[in-house]
Amino acid sequence: LPARVPNLLVNGSSGIAVGMSTNVPPHNLGEVVKAAIHLLDRPDCTVADLMRFVPGPDFPTGGLIIGTQGIRQAYEKGRGRVVMRARMILEQRRGGREQLVVVAIPYTVNKTRVIEQIADLVKRGKLPDVSDLRDESDRDGMRMVIELKRGGDAKKTAAALFKQTSLQATFGVITLALDRGAPREFTLKQLLERFRDHRIEVVVRRSRWELERAQAEAHVLEGLLIALSNIDETVRIIRGSRTRDTAGRKLQKAFGLSERQAEAILNMRLVKLTALEGRELRDRHAELQRRIAQLNEILGSPERQIAEIRRELGELTEAYGDTRRTRIVEADAALELEEQTAEEEVAVLVSHSGYIKQVPLDLYRRRAAAGRAGGGLGEEDYLEYANVVNTRDVLLVFTADGRVYPLPVRDIPEMGRASRGRPLQTLLKLPRVTRIAALAIPSEARGDMTVVHVTAEGGVKRTMLDQFAGMRAVGSVAIALKAGERLVDVRLTDGSQDLVLATRGGRVIRFNETEVSATGRGAGTIRGIRLRDGDAVAGLAPVSRDTDLCMVFGDGSATRIPLEVFPVQGRGGMGAIAFPDEERETVRALDVDPGETLMALSAAGRSLRLPVDEVASQEGGHAGTAVLPVGGYDRIVEVTRLAEPAARPGAEPVEGELEEDEVVDAGEGDEVQEEAEESDEAQLEILA
Repeated sequence: LPARVPNLLVNGSSGIAVGMSTNVPPHNLGEVVKAAIHLLDRPDCTVADLMRFVPGPDFPTGGLIIGTQGIRQAYEKGRGRVVMRARMILEQRRGGREQLVVVAIPYTVNKTRVIEQIADLVKRGKLPDVSDLRDESDRDGMRMVIELKRGGDAKKTAAALFKQTSLQATFGVITLALDRGAPREFTLKQLLERFRDHRIEVVVRRSRWELERAQAEAHVLEGLLIALSNIDETVRIIRGSRTRDTAGRKLQKAFGLSERQAEAILNMRLVKLTALEGRELRDRHAELQRRIAQLNEILGSPERQIAEIRRELGELTEAYGDTRRTRIVEADAALELEEQTAEEEVAVLVSHSGYIKQVPLDLYRRRAAAGRAGGGLGEEDYLEYANVVNTRDVLLVFTADGRVYPLPVRDIPEMGRASRGRPLQTLLKLPRVTRIAALAIPSEARGDMTVVHVTAEGGVKRTMLDQFAGMRAVGSVAIALKAGERLVDVRLTDGSQDLVLATRGGRVIRFNETEVSATGRGAGTIRGIRLRDGDAVAGLAPVSRDTDLCMVFGDGSATRIPLEVFPVQGRGGMGAIAFPDEERETVRALDVDPGETLMALSAAGRSLRLPVDEVASQEGGHAGTAVLPVGGYDRIVEVTRLAEPAARPGAEPVEGELEEDEVVDAGEGDEVQEEAEESDEAQLEILA
């Protein structure tokens, strides 16, 4: 059938015949369409190239796929085994007890059968840590709850469930299909090539049929227009004819018409003689001529046929494309349970020596005072990186030497300001302590977004976000750096934004990110800005419109500059001078809107909230607002956007709540926090 998408891949197929069988898993519509378009553009691509767009099957039930070896074998050979696993979440209950919640099961697995299997294992003593089992599934989704006894081992229980029940199953891929009547096993590329050939045939046959109809209609309209142009003679011939056949022959002879045209004139109603109807006939004839020219162009050009297929694929994706439901993870990451964590904004801090922690935003004071030093830093240590993220986010930790490591925010220990933190080596498999630039990836980020890297030497690189999916805990190469090149900033963009690069010497360049082609993780950088001797890039700000650029300097001052001052130009130039003061070193430049709040941190751990509205605009002749009184060897090292905590609807003030300017000792703050966690009805906001 003339389907516009590769239905065999999108919907999958399963069947058994005499001596043969087929079992094709379903795939994501958007991913398959992207792969098909890539094949249209690059017919010599490989299966590995296509797997950048189709990383694996996408089952309607969601869940997990463990490993990529079976997927690659199926796509390259036509046969393979895909290991499917249920998606399981670890939830904390009152009294320190835990429960496992299954929210997605493998494709074709029956939920009732799984519940029976678990109940049987509990009866036979194979799951000693399970205390209760219930099904809480409803119209909002699946929720199979497995309660654990106090002190029960959640990971051990989960491993037993995956091993002894259908919560882990195998999908045997057999891409067997009939090709012109003969059974054949297809690779991924061969399937898409056969679809391409089929679509070319459909487009050609459809265009021929449309062309025949358009030419026939245009032929009739030409006869009607001739009759309208000679309406008096036409009426005279018809009135002077004794029969219909005689009138038709006379019209053909008088105006050189065909039999079909003459018949159409005889069938024409008198209303067609009006000026309005005549204009409509001429407009329709012109429209048909344009369509005939288009169809002839399609039939005469293979390139136009490919373009037509590409256009139709794009329309389908825009109308029906959705996000991937099945997540592909490496084998070593598959045993990690997802933990249900309260969603809140926290600050993630990393010191120069590689200590990391997350701190509740409530522990940072307002700008009214001089800030507070973090006493947890060692004598030779200082704060080097900070960002405000959500506890549901996953940090992609980019090291200065170009590697990347996935780190869920929930795995970062929550500590007070006076605590030093935990060494990064205990959370990530880092070969050595190195400077990092971490990017918070929001949970709702789309795979078609891009990750932009910038180096201190002015290099820039773009990589599709889906290139970082399913990374292993041991890390991976994110960017190929030249000798002496150092990664300093990484940002997430939508693929069409302007990139603003700011240097420590106060220069700024702005260019559209489409000037930087998206490349794989192992590719290197291209020049984004040409630097003067001794200068270096301080950071990157992706912008979508002309707002303000807030530049913060190491001495604790800041200024705002309208972004319209920096016109979009080609990459690789020297940019414009944003702040003509060589004694001040730019630390960070961010695009800001009125009403936003920033958080500035110093090397000694001092911090404050900085309302953007309080930063003077450079247009007013100001030299900059002093945002943090730093002195001696202290300096501003990081600035990040701060999300203000939203008030709970209908919340009543808690008796004894601290005033904004009251300082709380770190130890007292921890005690208050513990008491607040024990109460579900009152939460104390700590403003240190």
